[in-house]
Amino acid sequence: MPPNEPQPLEKYDFSILVRQWEEVLVLAYQELKGGKVTPSKVIQTNRQGLEKLWQTYTQERRDLSKGLLSHKRQALAYYAGFHLTNTIRAAGTLQRSGLALRNWQGQPVQVVDLGCGTGASSIAVANHLASVIGTDKLSFQLFDNTGSVLDLARLGLQVFADDRKTVPPIRSARLGLENLDTSRVFGPEGITILCLGYVWNELGQNPKALRRLKELLQLCDDKPIVLLVTEPAAEGPARKAMQLRNELVEKDWQARYPCPAAHETCPMTADSRDWCYSEFRWQPPATLQLVDRILGIRRQTLGCAGYLFTKNLEFEPSHSPIVVGRPRRKQSDRFDYLVCHGHKLTKQPPAKPTEQLLRGEQLPSS
Repeated sequence: MPPNEPQPLEKYDFSILVRQWEEVLVLAYQELKGGKVTPSKVIQTNRQGLEKLWQTYTQERRDLSKGLLSHKRQALAYYAGFHLTNTIRAAGTLQRSGLALRNWQGQPVQVVDLGCGTGASSIAVANHLASVIGTDKLSFQLFDNTGSVLDLARLGLQVFADDRKTVPPIRSARLGLENLDTSRVFGPEGITILCLGYVWNELGQNPKALRRLKELLQLCDDKPIVLLVTEPAAEGPARKAMQLRNELVEKDWQARYPCPAAHETCPMTADSRDWCYSEFRWQPPATLQLVDRILGIRRQTLGCAGYLFTKNLEFEPSHSPIVVGRPRRKQSDRFDYLVCHGHKLTKQPPAKPTEQLLRGEQLPSS
């Protein structure tokens, strides 16, 4: 199979991401409380904070406070409950995209995480690159306006560095996108990977930050860039991500995942009945299963509107049709997938009666 050919997510081993997450849990807790502790104990200790966060995040977005994660205890509860699943979503998007960058091996690769939160996107990118081109010339820039989550993002990358026995430069700044100095983001050489994790859907409430981000994207015209975007799978933010995808394609960005055709306008934007997002099936570790029992949920299948774009970068997509819709429940023995071919949507029955492909997966060759 060619190195850039997407593969089923279940073939990938995410144990490294789990181990790093659990190590950060312990280290962050010890910074707060001291003493010996296990990851499970950290979860149990933060039970009340987890329940409060889950209740808040399942309410209307207007009820969210900008200072919700400003305290370290609250940030740790968020990290315990939601960081790992966000990392898996970003990692799944990268794995399915087939991003390899082998032509860039030995050259500088800078990861710029805008509105980084706890660093889920950076951690996913770091581990993905370590597995395909190594970490010799890898560096990171982290930006967020909340210091407590920025600290966790830095800690996560330090654990990654220790795990990989490397010392990548890590720069961080506590500031919002509206205060970003766009002239200082890109390095003089090499490739830049921009990360927008759960940021785009919130920029409608911050016009200055939106303008600054668009200024930054305009500076990409003559630079080799990878852009990783992840948004919630819910209709509202997913449709905003679809609109962003079309705007970028109009400006000569190439949509590499989940799109079979890198330069085509998304055919789903004309369909008001459905919207584009990906699903990832995995086996949560015991520590996260403890979180799920506290919250009364199960997260064996994760959803997100995940996209990978490139600019001025050679990258051969697979062009294989992608499943973008399927029945939420199997109501009969017969059903059709909604399949994207890049320029059009079709319905197609499964190749086998037992087949259950997820959104974002390639349709197998007949």
